Amino acid sequence: PRPPTASHHGATHTFHIPPTLHHHLHELARTTNTSLFMILQAATATLLTRLGAGTDIPLGTPIAGRTDHTLDHLIGFFVNTLVLRTDTSANPTFHQLLHRIRHTNLTAYDHQDLPFDQLVELLNPTRSMARHPLFQVMLALQSTGRGAFAIGDLEIELEPVDIPTAPFDLTFSLTECHTVEGALDGIHGVVNYATDLFDRESVETLATRLIRILEAATAHPEQPIGDIDLLSPKEREQVLTTWNDTAAPVPDATLPDLFQAQAARTPDNIAIILDDTQLTYAELNTRANQLAHHLISTGTGPEDIIALALPRGIDMITALLAVLKTGAAYLPIDPEHPTDRITHILDDARPTFVITTDTTIGPHLAHIRLAHLRTALGRQPITDPTDSDRTAPLTGSNLAYVIYTSGSTGKPKGAAIPHAAVVNHTSTYGTLPGDRVLQYTSPHFDPAVAETFMALLAGGTLVLPPAERLAGVELVDFLRDEEITHALIPAAVLPGMPVTPLPALRTVLVGGEACPPEALARWSPGRSLFNAYGPTETTIYVTLSGPLEGEAAAPLGRPLPNVRAYVLDERLGPLPVGATGELYIAGLGLGRGYVNRADLTASRFVADPFGLPGSRMYRTGDLVRWRTDGQLEFVGRADHQVKVRGFRIELGEIEAVLGTHPGVRQAVVVVREARPGDKRVVAYVVPTSMDWSGLREFAATRLPDYMVPSAFVELDELPLTANGKVDRQALPAPGAIVVADARGPRSTREEVLCRLFAEVLDLPAVGIDDGFFQLGGHSLLATQLVGRIRSALDVDLSLREVFEHPTVATLSAHLDLEGAATASTAILTLRPGGSRPPLFCVHPATGMGWSFARLLPYIEPDRPLYALQARGLTGNEPLPYSLEEMTRDYIDQIRAVYPSGPYHLLGWSFGGTMAHAMASELQDKGEEVGLLAMLDSFPSSVMRAKQPSEAEIVADVMYDLGGNPELIDRDQLAALVAVFQNNVRLVETARPRVFQGDLLYFTATLDRPASSRALDLWEEHVAGSVDNYDVPVEHRDLLRDDALTIIGHTVDAKLREIERSSILRADWSGRPWSPTAGSWSPTPSPPTEQAG
Repeated sequence: PRPPTASHHGATHTFHIPPTLHHHLHELARTTNTSLFMILQAATATLLTRLGAGTDIPLGTPIAGRTDHTLDHLIGFFVNTLVLRTDTSANPTFHQLLHRIRHTNLTAYDHQDLPFDQLVELLNPTRSMARHPLFQVMLALQSTGRGAFAIGDLEIELEPVDIPTAPFDLTFSLTECHTVEGALDGIHGVVNYATDLFDRESVETLATRLIRILEAATAHPEQPIGDIDLLSPKEREQVLTTWNDTAAPVPDATLPDLFQAQAARTPDNIAIILDDTQLTYAELNTRANQLAHHLISTGTGPEDIIALALPRGIDMITALLAVLKTGAAYLPIDPEHPTDRITHILDDARPTFVITTDTTIGPHLAHIRLAHLRTALGRQPITDPTDSDRTAPLTGSNLAYVIYTSGSTGKPKGAAIPHAAVVNHTSTYGTLPGDRVLQYTSPHFDPAVAETFMALLAGGTLVLPPAERLAGVELVDFLRDEEITHALIPAAVLPGMPVTPLPALRTVLVGGEACPPEALARWSPGRSLFNAYGPTETTIYVTLSGPLEGEAAAPLGRPLPNVRAYVLDERLGPLPVGATGELYIAGLGLGRGYVNRADLTASRFVADPFGLPGSRMYRTGDLVRWRTDGQLEFVGRADHQVKVRGFRIELGEIEAVLGTHPGVRQAVVVVREARPGDKRVVAYVVPTSMDWSGLREFAATRLPDYMVPSAFVELDELPLTANGKVDRQALPAPGAIVVADARGPRSTREEVLCRLFAEVLDLPAVGIDDGFFQLGGHSLLATQLVGRIRSALDVDLSLREVFEHPTVATLSAHLDLEGAATASTAILTLRPGGSRPPLFCVHPATGMGWSFARLLPYIEPDRPLYALQARGLTGNEPLPYSLEEMTRDYIDQIRAVYPSGPYHLLGWSFGGTMAHAMASELQDKGEEVGLLAMLDSFPSSVMRAKQPSEAEIVADVMYDLGGNPELIDRDQLAALVAVFQNNVRLVETARPRVFQGDLLYFTATLDRPASSRALDLWEEHVAGSVDNYDVPVEHRDLLRDDALTIIGHTVDAKLREIERSSILRADWSGRPWSPTAGSWSPTPSPPTEQAG
């Protein structure tokens, strides 16, 4: 990949065009009234186009700049740079391309005196440190030859020097050679290339292909450039045959045959588990047999389609197996999908009938003959159905299932998959009896097919999760608690899962879209991690990578057994390694096509020119390239189909739905990536004069939730390209979605939640009544939100609760925040991640630590931030008896998070006294204290004279809570008052020690005279220097915005200064600090004479 800043490191490769070809090139130039340079330009442009660079190829070239004859005898450097745009669109013949180039170049030569720098200034292209602004490939031809030069008897020759730099991506420098008699003697070529982008082997191949194009062009100039074969016979054999040599034996059986054989081998093994319910293989097979016999009795058989309108559960798996046993194909339907979508699927597929339960029967199924699952399991035979029972024999060519995917016409389309394709797929699983496979995917998507049979055809256990969505911490907990051994995890979900020891988990498959390398690196140790790729039309996944370690982007991998993969150009010609083309899939994994859509099937399932007569291949629409190791690498899409959070989406379907709204004149839908990995669907709407409000709700009733746009942007008109098409690149980014009159936070709790909502949604601000999902949130972002709220507020929050309480106001009301701290911990995690030593903040006398969350924007993001909160806030814990007891407790808490120093401590008011006591105690234990900071704190001797009344305490507490009495009940207020009074009592008998270090102090100057400054009182308790910063606010406002501008920046700068000094000291002492496991820990170096 191109680095963000070019290093300009380069190397060169030399090659030679033989004299014979040299002659042919001159002959072609003569017959076409062009020049040798134009032929070389046409060949270079053809090469770049065929390798995926597009059809508008800008090439830079040097030109002499001596158009004025008066310069002929003047010594000087007049060379200028021209940018020659080469149009290779519409697949012209090489002859036609030459004439295009001749016209363009002659026009350019007329303006060659325009300085290149001035051209760049006038065009003002977007600047980048990664590339040249106007072109990345330079082409130069030297035709003058080398002149002889001698001084007396001294002969002088030109000796090329290999300079290891590269100003451009590629520079082709060509020099014509001549014999002594002046005859053409070939062309000497040098390719200078950027080593950031190319290796030597790739450049050698480029030069070879350039010569191959020149040979083809001189032999057949009327040949279209798209027909010129870039591959050598060896390369052609490699990409078409060697890398597709995937033949492997396949069981001559159907899915019911394989399951029934497994049930006979392991009848007592647990086949399926959901919560506290489990079935053995014998029990599951019996249930499926009874339902299958009932279905057969209704006339159901091979090539029928039975719809399953069932939620994920044991009933769904039972019905699925039963339908397969009849020989019919099952069609999973999500009962939660919009009525219009379900109705379309049923009308399109025309199933024989629908199996459902009482809870999922809806009005949209009234016209369908229903067979109620629970009443169907009557007194039917429990034996395995055979062909003698079925209406017709069941074979591998019969249909197994139909799954509907998003369609570009605005309606979903049903992919039909036969038994043989699924049976071939099962040969790749490698599961064993006793393995436990998670069914993470909804049964209405095809990865669930792999999950189901990965378990049930191997004697393993299929573990069904609870009904609510699983992600993040909840998913990891489920994997651990259920001892899952195999899991298919969407690539969009894996990054949000905290890494936790999962010794049972041996195999993880990721797929759906590109997975960030850092997530792969975190999850690959200790297990086999693979990347799987495949469209629904080609049976789940068709390529699989080798085991991943996360050092780079995951490849798509190699074709599965009996599957072939072709990377082809627009004319279905095979492309070489490294060239981008469209991926086509052939072989046993291929589905039949689309149900009742012969036209669409014909457009996507095309004849396979490399297979047996009559064979087909599927056009995926994915742009890929071969790697040198025979694995495929994803590049992008050739159409408007996208993957968002693992779901395959046709943007045209969303546009078609929005276009039916009476208030919409035009609609265009795109996917925008607000942040890496955070893809969102955005709709751009040109409204009619009618009201177009409620468009989100309109879409939600017609589209699945994952297809409903996250944002709607109103435009007066859509931007268009020069040829009248919608210019999607010119669509503006959606602005911040913030309600103008949004209510702000009323308490510290709501302030924290508003900040977390805004951070996750990438918005500048969020009101307490703004809905998380209406602002563009989705389930994966909700997972991130849950994790951050858990860390920041130390509450036990589930994903379901966010769906039930999607605003800050409702979520804050739902959480019993003041009682959220558990009895086992007094520490709140405000920012969990980071590689630097954390900052620990100690609460004031109120005992609450939430206010320190306001420090987060000021402290560098790589530093964890924690707040200590007093025991007793819940009213269920004993209060500490002494300041020494509290000190020891708090030290135990911070050591549990961060086992050894340096420790950075900050305290506000009473918390400053505590921080001082903790710092002294830590030093007594041999620990290093880096920072001790206080916000207007008084030594205990002064605090003994400050006995507040209960009314004063209540006033302080209410001020800290934003003055809203609804946020706290009587019992909670009583607990806070008790904590406050106890904290004041603790300092009455405390005797502060002397801290052996410096103190960073902040004085609130607005509510006390200068004579009462506490700063001077600390000098006898601090051995080092005391640095004071006056803050022009009242004491109680030291964690408000005006004060934090001073405090936050000063504390952050001081922490950086301390760590720089620590590193310098470590260099001299031989005791360096090294980052391990996300924190800084001391790593002693062996003593040396020099260190001594």
